[in-house]
Parts: sequence; C-alpha cells; structure tokens
Amino acid sequence: MSAKIPKFRHHKPTHQGYVELNNHRYYLGRYDDPKTKQRYDRTVQEWLANNRRVPVSPSEITIAEMCAAFMDHAEIHYRHPDGRPTGQMDVVTYSLKPLKAVYGDLPVIEFTPLQLKAIRAGMISSGLTRTGINKRIRVIRHVFKWAVSEGMIPVTTYQAIQCVTGLQAGRSEAVESEAVRPVPQSHIDLVRPLVSRQVRALIDLQLLCGARPAELLKLRAIDIDTSGKVWMVRLSEHKTSYRGRERCLHFGPRAQTILREFMQDRPISACLFSAREAEQQRYAACEKHRHQPVPEPMTERQIRDHYDVASYRRAIKRAVDKFNAREIAEGRKDNIIPAWSPNRLRHSFATNVRREYGLEAAQVLLGHAHADVTQIYAETNTARAIEVAAQIG
Repeated sequence: MSAKIPKFRHHKPTHQGYVELNNHRYYLGRYDDPKTKQRYDRTVQEWLANNRRVPVSPSEITIAEMCAAFMDHAEIHYRHPDGRPTGQMDVVTYSLKPLKAVYGDLPVIEFTPLQLKAIRAGMISSGLTRTGINKRIRVIRHVFKWAVSEGMIPVTTYQAIQCVTGLQAGRSEAVESEAVRPVPQSHIDLVRPLVSRQVRALIDLQLLCGARPAELLKLRAIDIDTSGKVWMVRLSEHKTSYRGRERCLHFGPRAQTILREFMQDRPISACLFSAREAEQQRYAACEKHRHQPVPEPMTERQIRDHYDVASYRRAIKRAVDKFNAREIAEGRKDNIIPAWSPNRLRHSFATNVRREYGLEAAQVLLGHAHADVTQIYAETNTARAIEVAAQIG
C-alpha cells in the first residue's frame, strides 16, 4: 500500500480546490479560501483513519461491509508480536459467520435486538453450548461497538442490541456445557506409559508448575534461568501479554530433574520437547521388531521440531484410545476411561495447590490477576468444608 498522501489540487477552470481519494474527485470549495484547505486536511485525516477508505454514510453500510471492515482491523489487532494471528481470530470468524449469512445485505442501522435474538436462536438450534453462544454474541456486540468508534454507524444501533442479555444457566433451551474438572490421578497414571517420553515429560511438568500447554511446548534451555534454587522462565509471549502482564513459570527440584534430561546433548536454542525426535524414537523402537526396514517415505515425513497444542492433545487422546481398546479387547469394559485434554492438567495443579497452600498461592502460580479467575480452575476443598462444619455444629 502506498504511503503517499493525496495532494491538495487546483481545478483551474472552476478555481476550486479538490482531492482525489480512491479514484474519486472531491471538490472542497474555492482554492484560495483558507476554509477549503481546512476541509482538505479534515477529509484526508478521516480517510487515513478509515484505513484509506472513503467514509460512507451510516445509512449505506451493510452488515457484510461492517464485518469486512472489522476483519481488516482484527488481522492487525489480534496477532502475536511475530505477526502470527492469535486464537481470537477464529472466534471472531465463527461468531460473524451466521450474522453475515442471514443479514449480510441488511443496512446496519436497520439491525434490531430481535434480529440478534434470531441469530442466537440459530446458534441454539445448531447445538452450541450456552457459554459458547454467549461468547459469540459478545463478539458480535463488540463489532458493533467498534463500528460506532469508527464513525460507521450511530451509537443508538449499538445501544439497542446491548439490551439483549446473555443466556442464563437453566433458563434457556441451549445446551449446558460440563464444567472442566481436574483429571483424576489414576487416569493420568494409566495414560503415562502409553505416550512418548516427550509427552510424558510435558504431562509431569504441567502437574508440577501449572503451565498452560502452549507455555511449555516451545520451551528451550536458553529460556530457563537456572541461577536460583527455583528455576524460572519469564515468558515474552503468553495469553495475557497484550495486556502488559508478566507471566513467569517456576520449576522446583522435581521439575528440574525432568528438564535436565532434555537439556543434555542439544543446542541451547533447540526446543526441548521435539515431536520430530519423538517420532524418530518411535520408528527406532518399531525397527527392533521388524523383519524389514521402515519404508523410506515414512522416515522422511516432515514433522515439526516441537509439539503444538493440537498435536499434544492428539497424542494424549491416542493413548486414551489405545488403553480403552486394550481393556475392551480383554473384556474389561468397566475399566475404560473418558478422554481428557492437557488443559485439564492445569486444573489438577490448581486444585492441589489450593488445597495444600491456599487460594493466593494458586493465583500467583497460575498467573491470574484476580482470584475469582483462579477459583474457576481450583476446585474448592470440600473435605475441609465438611471437617469445619462437623466441628462448629
């Protein structure tokens, strides 16, 4: 995109000043009138603020055009420091999809709370959970709020849809999502032998430090400060880094033992938990039991040098499926376990820390700014409540 600013021009036949924006000529008044130059400055500034688009009358802007303009903004706003899009981009895309599909050609100023409820009813019919629906409706309202700030629509349109409150638990037809619970230790113990040593280490580290999966997957030796009794990693990129918050991982003696194993015999700038290395080790183990070598194309598969959140989750799911298949084959259907995701290990850590050391310790180690967020992750100590109730009568 050109960085040039359109010039203030003189139309000699009519002696008017004008500017050309997006291949369209805008006449601003007499060329030698100071107010004409002011109009030029104002027009160009508004054009630049509108991403080099000519401002359109609110009565002419459609839902589809508003959504397209917001997506241009989102591609710049929702991204990591290295330019990669954040997960919020997917949330925005899926949230706006039904809005554009049903009301894309409708002028934004004609959009009413009743129509927002119609969008929400479609989400309910599709089987989305109540919390998921509320999240998407909040995104839609945010887009309208942004459009107001950009001068695209009148504030009354946004104020009207603000009257549509979120769905309440047990008071709508929407499906209720199950609360995320800690993973029972017995289920973890059954899965650990069935995953690679890299995934096993990630599981153990999450239980020991409460990290989010993404905070460990790219960990390198160079990132770890080993100078103290407790090793530390100060993350430059994490879930709330855009808010200017600091996130630090703490590794005690047990976690350090796990990390040392992976810090040996590799460059300090290499990822500790390599998906490629895990596959190579798996192929080597298979080779011992083969009469013929592993096929060449299989060994040359392109595998990343580290796990991502999805591949880490799949590795655990495959282990759960493998355990359940074995139990079913041996006639022990009552022993099968439900699938669980790595993020639930953070809940396990939070619950254990809260029980042993209190809510404040769990809040600090999880990196939460507010204790009410920590309580979502750390289950209350019911046993302690029963004990106290028995004592006080």
